Amino acid sequence: MDVGEVAVALYAARVSQRKAAEVMSFLLGHRYSHETISAMTEEVLQAVEAFRRRPLPEEMAFVHLDGLYLKLLREGEGVVREVVYVALGVTPSGERRVLGYWLLPAESALGWEGVLGELWQRGLRRVLLFVTDGLPGLPSGGVAAVRGARGAVEPAGAGAGPGAVG
Repeated sequence: MDVGEVAVALYAARVSQRKAAEVMSFLLGHRYSHETISAMTEEVLQAVEAFRRRPLPEEMAFVHLDGLYLKLLREGEGVVREVVYVALGVTPSGERRVLGYWLLPAESALGWEGVLGELWQRGLRRVLLFVTDGLPGLPSGGVAAVRGARGAVEPAGAGAGPGAVG
């Protein structure tokens, strides 16, 4: 059992650092201070942030954009429904990559514009084809017009037909 994974799991479950130290000491038979737990979770959070800010390749053959709705427990708000914006890419050599993810209250054209702007800032300059399921708030073929993309796949029935390039 990896100590870091246990610390992150407890952090994700919103267990206090002091309580996490107690649980880990009990489970793993070694005493961990809340300062140690804090350092472990901070290290993981820094690695996540570095992943989210890393430079991207200049070109992608395909970029798939989609939003995934999740129910989240927000302090003081209870359970709320929010969307995770996801950008997945395939390089010209066929390598698949997670380009990024963003948590926002709702899916909108402004949100997708921010996502595309961040991908641009991180170095992505050419996308041969954007694949979407009809991003809310963007006009038909709207993704194709953003940042020099050469095309966008429309959902069946939204354009000239299934897989129509906008």
